Amino acid sequence: MLSKSLDTASVVQLNIIQGLLDGGVHPPVRLSRESVPEDYVPRLTFSCTPPDDVPPHPLSPHPADPITLEVILGAEISSGRVGVAYRLESARALSLDGSVVDMRVPPLVVKIAGEGFSDTLAREAWFYDDMRHCQGSVVARCYGFFEAPLPEPVTPIPWTAHQSPHSSHGSGSKCSDKPSNETSIIFSPENKNKRPIPRGKGRQLSILLLEDLGEEKLPLGPAMTIDLRQEILSLIDELDYVRIVHGDIRHNHIRRAPSHSPSLSSPYTGRTYDWRLIDFDRAMKCDAPTDYVNALNSDIALGLLDGLAEGYVMEPWELF
Repeated sequence: MLSKSLDTASVVQLNIIQGLLDGGVHPPVRLSRESVPEDYVPRLTFSCTPPDDVPPHPLSPHPADPITLEVILGAEISSGRVGVAYRLESARALSLDGSVVDMRVPPLVVKIAGEGFSDTLAREAWFYDDMRHCQGSVVARCYGFFEAPLPEPVTPIPWTAHQSPHSSHGSGSKCSDKPSNETSIIFSPENKNKRPIPRGKGRQLSILLLEDLGEEKLPLGPAMTIDLRQEILSLIDELDYVRIVHGDIRHNHIRRAPSHSPSLSSPYTGRTYDWRLIDFDRAMKCDAPTDYVNALNSDIALGLLDGLAEGYVMEPWELF
């Protein structure tokens, strides 16, 4: 009999038993699954009549069989503006009474917010919730947003790694949460101050649990064919249906779909893609027609794809 596969709604508690704190094996750090309020991310407006077909924010799922996921952090795989990502070395499903559950757990990664960046990671979690129907087809599957208060003087390893001068985002000093809509694009004066209200949770450990997409990125040079280019443009066009501007379309943020989990068809176009979009901490939700959203996403995407075909990586800030 085949084991049941982990569902994106199943995990209600995340227990980290190794790799989070100094000293190897440590007492479990228990994080609870949190729901980000529906109104947490303000919608940007334009000087046009808002369309009446913007999909509503999905309701939080209620798991039929809630579980605890007990995990060991593995190697660090990336560090960015908001936090540090780790591949899970192991993960097993437990019932809420602690007994082992026969469940197939796919390869997973965690994105751990740096100190002071919990609200920004909550914002990214909101976008994964908003794109729940696109998970596994257009964007990575998200298995939940988890938090726990962190008492002084405990400092988890990821916070130290995030502040390191050797981290890839280049911070050598203590980081703090940046405005959520930090982007070179300001649509109109009335949108300038549309930021989520700080949640005021204090010293908080915040984690996104995501499927592991691996390391494969789009190719450079002749392998970046016309057909592949069109597939990526169509993939990005799917964001039009949910009125989301990615805000940070980069080579690092488009990954090959995993082989360990089936690719689903888009609920909007019926297409199946070989690639996924990730990293939505700079995303924006817009009350606007699809052509507005499309223009903001595709302008950046076209610059990236043109560069890849020529054999180099063009970053968004190099286009302006």
